[in-house]
Amino acid sequence: MRNRGVLGLENAARVLLLFAAGAGTCLSAHAALPPSKSHPVQQAIAGVREFSGQLIARPVPGASIDVASAAPGCRLERVIPETGEWVISTSGGHDGIAAARLADSGQFQYVEPDWVVSLQGFVPNDSQFGSQWHHVRLSSPEAWQVWRGEPGVTVAVVDSGVQLNHPELAPVLVSGYNSASKTAQADGGDVSDISNISHGTAVAGCIGAIGNNGIGVAGMGWDLRIMPIRATNEGSGSAVLSSVLAGVRWAADHGARVINVSYSGVSSSSVQTTGAYVRDRGGILVWASGNNGSVLGAASDWPDVVIVGAIDKNDQRPTWGNYGPALDVVAPGVSILTTNKGSQYGYHEGTSFAAPLVAGLLGLSWSIEPTLSRSEMMSMLGDSAQDIGSWGEDDVYGRGCVNARDMVLDTWRAAYRFVAPLVTLSDSGPVQTSMWPVNPGRDVEIVSFGDEALNAAALALYGGETLESASIDTTLLDATRAQLRVTTFQIGNAELIVEYLGSDGVWSLLIDPAANVDGPHQHAWRLPTDAIHPEFAVRISAFASPDKVLYVSTLVVADRCTADFDDTGFVDTDDFTTFVTAFEAGNSTADVDLSGFVDTDDFTKFVTSFEAGC
Repeated sequence: MRNRGVLGLENAARVLLLFAAGAGTCLSAHAALPPSKSHPVQQAIAGVREFSGQLIARPVPGASIDVASAAPGCRLERVIPETGEWVISTSGGHDGIAAARLADSGQFQYVEPDWVVSLQGFVPNDSQFGSQWHHVRLSSPEAWQVWRGEPGVTVAVVDSGVQLNHPELAPVLVSGYNSASKTAQADGGDVSDISNISHGTAVAGCIGAIGNNGIGVAGMGWDLRIMPIRATNEGSGSAVLSSVLAGVRWAADHGARVINVSYSGVSSSSVQTTGAYVRDRGGILVWASGNNGSVLGAASDWPDVVIVGAIDKNDQRPTWGNYGPALDVVAPGVSILTTNKGSQYGYHEGTSFAAPLVAGLLGLSWSIEPTLSRSEMMSMLGDSAQDIGSWGEDDVYGRGCVNARDMVLDTWRAAYRFVAPLVTLSDSGPVQTSMWPVNPGRDVEIVSFGDEALNAAALALYGGETLESASIDTTLLDATRAQLRVTTFQIGNAELIVEYLGSDGVWSLLIDPAANVDGPHQHAWRLPTDAIHPEFAVRISAFASPDKVLYVSTLVVADRCTADFDDTGFVDTDDFTTFVTAFEAGNSTADVDLSGFVDTDDFTKFVTSFEAGC
């Protein structure tokens, strides 16, 4: 499994505190004072919460407190009569230490830094992002603080085609299909956008326009793969339903995990038949509800199709938006700024643009862990939707408006279990030294999402610090398939250095500091043959400025899954492509059964492993 991200951190460690009574300063670092007896030091987090040089404290009723005696150099600045709180000044960047020291006096209900807090969520630098109101409504920036998408999931756009050289889309496009001409793009099929209104290009931008690239707009997932399926050769964009459905089936057969259709016709029985076809291949079909103000009855409540309605800026159904018992969820569908033909941008409206926001969210969330099942993703989509209108599921909003933050967090929780067979971490510290005996006194920090704690114990590495594993006997592993996997978390940018202890007793680089970390990641690297010996060990160093923190939570050394052909630590369509290329070339790397030659047995073994997802 892979990596996930961090919105907030709660320090559950109990550490020794050094204080000093420097003249005019609060807790300067020149001379030691007694340690904190029981209260943890609260840590600043760059870009999330930072020290201000002040504390907020609330005394116990009737307490008599001399602030300067309790924490030399600190000073009471003012009392807040409305709440009975005190504002206390500090200096020297030791707000967390000062708060713990004052709390030790037993005279306060609480003492906390008067944090400099920032707006939460990752706001991309795309020049027109401020006009994409729908992302604020969907809590997209909060989701992007955690996850921004990875290429392990392909989302197909069955539409009028896509502008293939649009700067927001070209880098993420994969080969598609013209279902009207029944010709794959690889065989000369035209999948460029034929629509007079840029319909397919606009839909694709809602799903996956590259975010934070300094231009234009942002889609829901920034590094997903988008598969253009053109279902028409008409400038109007109109298509025959059978061509649309043929495009859906082709996409499902060629690796698309999510397929978006922003055509009418969802009430046709053949839509459900095709939805079941997509379901049987592990994918999800998303379809716009339509724009003629009609009711979609219970007879069209297809179990294998996600039917999406639209809302406006006031959470109201537009008069043109279709609704009814068949509706599953809603998303913004009015004044949606997205990509247009001619490498331009424009506003669109309709359920045609609500549906791809849902498809993009599915792709974004699924890329956290592509081995999650279709049914799990379907459940989380509905469960994470924000209920609006009448309580519970209703005919106007279905399960409610999809929420990117909640969907991403729910997916992460469902996908990721902190299983560390070679590392045991205590949630109250210190690290169990029999398994990871680095700095035996080091304390464990609990990684959490805001106020919702996750099952994630982790060690914090500050810039320049090093973590070294215990000795691990790797001789039982297959030397040709041994793999190291390390899970890290990071807010902001940092790099890490990974070294291993070779059979000659010498530390060697496994990766150099070029491995950039931004957000949560599970890294996977193939181990060299000299790593297979009884005293193998791993050494990880944080290569970052002192204010950056790299959290390391798991260490796994094991045989690589047969289907993980590109050594990424997870199984996706890239593995299939890489294997087939090697197999067709007769490359020895395709000898997955280690028979000494490449044959159909290798193909069978790989496909079996791939379908199982290891």
